[in-house]
Amino acid sequence: MKKSSSVLVATTTILLLLTASAIAIAKEVRPGIAILHGIEADLPNDDLKPLKRVIRKASVVGLGESIHNSGGYYRLKYRIFRYLVEEMGFRALAFESPWDPADRVAEYVRTCEGTPEEALEGLFRNSQSESVRDLVQWMCEWNRQYPDDPVYFYGFDLQQPEYDGPALRAYFERVGLQDDDPRMQGFNRCSHAIFGNHYPELSYRECIKRLDQLSRFFDRREARLVRDTSREEFEMARLRLVGFRAWQDTWFYLVTRPEEVYRAYDARDRAMAWILLRLRDMRFPGVKTAVWAHNYHIVKGGFEIRHLASMGTFLDEILGDDYVILGLIGYDVHVDWPGYRCGRMPTRYLTDESLEQLLHDLGQPWLFVDLDFRGSSKQFLEPGREYQLGEAYFVPRDHFDGFFFLDYSPRMVPVNRAPCR
Repeated sequence: MKKSSSVLVATTTILLLLTASAIAIAKEVRPGIAILHGIEADLPNDDLKPLKRVIRKASVVGLGESIHNSGGYYRLKYRIFRYLVEEMGFRALAFESPWDPADRVAEYVRTCEGTPEEALEGLFRNSQSESVRDLVQWMCEWNRQYPDDPVYFYGFDLQQPEYDGPALRAYFERVGLQDDDPRMQGFNRCSHAIFGNHYPELSYRECIKRLDQLSRFFDRREARLVRDTSREEFEMARLRLVGFRAWQDTWFYLVTRPEEVYRAYDARDRAMAWILLRLRDMRFPGVKTAVWAHNYHIVKGGFEIRHLASMGTFLDEILGDDYVILGLIGYDVHVDWPGYRCGRMPTRYLTDESLEQLLHDLGQPWLFVDLDFRGSSKQFLEPGREYQLGEAYFVPRDHFDGFFFLDYSPRMVPVNRAPCR
């Protein structure tokens, strides 16, 4: 009887192991291409385990999206960030939104005071969605539950001259720079408005000249400036100066020299990389950080076809293997974006060699593609071959470490405004 019981137990164990193995295999549509359970944050997270192999010990992970304002994208990114926090020790979320107003969200995450809808007013309108609201609510609740192991939120976009300009003027006045100083006169010719009108070239040139002089002033007088104010105030002023300087290039080349618009993106992305890392070092040094931004910002190597040098390019130069890039693309993608599009994004650019089409043809609603997988998945994406992503062509492994794919992404559900029609 005992022998029969032992045989039964052994047989049952083998069957269970075989079943578990079959389930594990069934979760991959191809080697290195995992099938996800879905996009909701409360789903079991065993399907996200391939992220551990891709991310390894990296402390900064880019979470991209091929378009803003798509609800499926935002729901999946919320789910991924929760996994990074709960399973991989990440504790900060850096968000593509101006960093000064984004501190409203940071304060809500820290204290849970007010409402998440009010906090989201500190973000760009394209991020004020139900999914992002639920995300910051979850972060707040995490901090209530784990006050000694908090999570943090911060923005890193430089598009905030209406904040940086007045704050810099106040700092300059405090350290003795008067209105009759040529540097301050040139500073007054800078663009202090967010998305203003045409930027005259003479004003731009004078502004840049004086801002560069003020930057050298910061470098030469650092010890004195720190003594007259404080290390924190000095570093914050220098950070604002970097962002404000980059804003001048961004706005000038966007509106006055559109034929050189790549210079605007280069200036913005270079400064965003610096602000992202500098704010992290100032506020919570060494904390593992997820970066929520567009694919074009997190990608390394830029998109040569557009002459773009991306934020991810600069992060990769600084961090190397400590930076990992996870893109997010979709096949049938819908957005809620007043003034741009309300509904389905066009698919006319999709071809038989586009990643979106190739992944759609696999017949699964949600996938994760490990671009670093060493195995037969190499047959799915040929090494060194260019593929189409959106309207650009590139070698995927040269720019990303992995991709999430949604066959269908519904449009986002906005908060603080009505849905578009």
